[in-house]
Amino acid sequence: MQSVTDDKTPTEFLGDEQKAADIQGRGYTVQPFLEPEDVEALRTLHRETLPAGASEYYVTAFSSDIAGQRHIYETVCAIVEPKIAKLAPGYRILNASFVTKKAGSTRGRLALHQDYSLVDHGENIGLNAWIPLSDVDTTNGCMR
Repeated sequence: MQSVTDDKTPTEFLGDEQKAADIQGRGYTVQPFLEPEDVEALRTLHRETLPAGASEYYVTAFSSDIAGQRHIYETVCAIVEPKIAKLAPGYRILNASFVTKKAGSTRGRLALHQDYSLVDHGENIGLNAWIPLSDVDTTNGCMR
């Protein structure tokens, strides 16, 4: 089966040589992305949508509140889509959710892993954006 990448170089589908080299070499790239007011808007959305009494590890995508999930998706898209368009032209957001891990919790701790893809890689190229809403380093969740 022919892949969508067969007739394109990584630079063509990512729009930038350095991003393409990062992803091919390390499997990820770190890019300037959101303005401080964008991060604050996402933090506010998170605070407003996190249920009272949520567990130490809470994922909004697992919630039974479909209207709440849609609100999160639409609000995140409004903030993030213009930025995605600049970093990865032609891409669109398929999913947006919050993953909340409370400080000091061991719940939700994961080994190095690759997230599931939501696309048919014979037809599309899937990218995943992790947008931490708090400062991170190698002691609290950041990749090295």
